[in-house]
Amino acid sequence: MHVQTLPRPPITFGLAGLLPQAICLALVLQDGPARWIALAAACFYAALILSFLGGLWWMAAILSGLRSGWYYAVAVLPSLFGLAALLPWCLGWSWPGPGPAHWWIVHWPSRCNGRPDGFSFEWSWQQG
Repeated sequence: MHVQTLPRPPITFGLAGLLPQAICLALVLQDGPARWIALAAACFYAALILSFLGGLWWMAAILSGLRSGWYYAVAVLPSLFGLAALLPWCLGWSWPGPGPAHWWIVHWPSRCNGRPDGFSFEWSWQQG
């Protein structure tokens, strides 16, 4: 099914689903007081969408008549990823902190200390 053949409501509502993340991104990029609220809202919205995606996979398995448990186990994974993203708030951990992508993109070049193998680096970003 192509976009041209879809009814207007699914297209409109589907595109409207991008608005919360776009608004949150705009607020996060501004260095104002709403930055952390927008960051939390974006994370919660992403977790909600991941749970919805897992539900769609679950429904697809049921409608297809699949009896194998692996498909249902895979359908639960997006919800578990969403829960993992929310655990810092649920458990009172400090968040956001430097994640793996942050470390590799920002800290790796500055921590290599000029060694060609890149394995001599400082772990000072974990302190504090």
